Amino acid sequence: MPPGARAAAVCWCGLALLAAPLPAAPAAAATAAGSTATWSNVELWRDTSGELLKTGEGNVVHAPDGLYYMYGNRYTCVPNNVTCFGKVFGTTFAVYSSPDLQAWTLNTSCIFPQQESGPWKSNGTLHGYAEPVVLYNKKYDHYVLWFGSGFPASPDVHHWSAVSKSPIGPFVMVLDPALPHWPVTGQFPGSQMDFWVDSRASLPEHEAWMHHNIAGSNASKNNGTHGGQAITKLTDDFLHATTEYVTISGTFLEGGAVFERRGQWYMMAGTPCCLCDTGASAVVFMAPHPLGPWREVRNIIAPVSPTTNLSQCEFRVKNYTPCTYEIRAQQFGVLALGDDTRIYIGQMWGSAELKCDDGQYWGVLSFDEETGVPLPLHHKDTETVELPVQTPWV
Repeated sequence: MPPGARAAAVCWCGLALLAAPLPAAPAAAATAAGSTATWSNVELWRDTSGELLKTGEGNVVHAPDGLYYMYGNRYTCVPNNVTCFGKVFGTTFAVYSSPDLQAWTLNTSCIFPQQESGPWKSNGTLHGYAEPVVLYNKKYDHYVLWFGSGFPASPDVHHWSAVSKSPIGPFVMVLDPALPHWPVTGQFPGSQMDFWVDSRASLPEHEAWMHHNIAGSNASKNNGTHGGQAITKLTDDFLHATTEYVTISGTFLEGGAVFERRGQWYMMAGTPCCLCDTGASAVVFMAPHPLGPWREVRNIIAPVSPTTNLSQCEFRVKNYTPCTYEIRAQQFGVLALGDDTRIYIGQMWGSAELKCDDGQYWGVLSFDEETGVPLPLHHKDTETVELPVQTPWV
């Protein structure tokens, strides 16, 4: 067990107590050159047992074993007409695996235990646990789970980390007595984290970066109440945040991603909404390095009704108009396939009858060849991409 790791408690998933060993992930065959993956952005996805995928707001990892692992919230199965925050109470974290981004097998619906005591307890908060992201660390050969706990606009928002030697867990809490309880110390209460592992061969060792919006009581110390974004470097084991960080001023934006492509860095975030079914914008910032300087370059997902003027749709603008966007999803990450392909991943709130069955939208990003600026992202019913032959860890 790594230093600072706390033994896991028994895992509660819904009302069932899971004490049995987790199922092993299937072995992956090498990806043949020219292999492709195709998916639908209209139909809800089903796993290899025929059940609807029940996951969202997480990430996808192309692991050293050659499999893709999809992590996400496993929401309570309540009707989609309930109030927005009532939809996410009592979530657990699921993981699915796939050899080809098409055939997904559920490994477990609970990679991390709900804690009933301690500073990371899940009970008594509105959100409980949310937004799981798993990172593979090549140096230490372990997997790190980051997740949030608490209501995103309150001072009790916590970002926690847990660790496992297996991509399907179980994960155990990180607790280093020499550090404060918050892995992200009072720099940034906020929400909707996403991460990027920079695995380029030119680096002496891989680096990981966290992006999230700034919200809560500490926001006023940075960019004003409920506004701005933050990007932070993690420690070399990916278990903690460092003091190397930058904040980006601006209006309050939610969701999004941070990622690298061809040596340029991108940060995305969109129009806030409370699990809305109308979609969100995708405002793109660019920088030569994760610590900046950052500049806003464009929005790539346009509103389509009742106006096409994004400035009239902005959250917290006086008399703003709630808008519907061309892609009716809210972004929670970007997936890298090889050096060039980058895929927008968003949650399609309200796309199913039950909250737990809501689908995802995956859109392939395109870029201006000269400037690297992303081009507008338009809705496509289906997408096809070429799969990389190797994982990023060879």
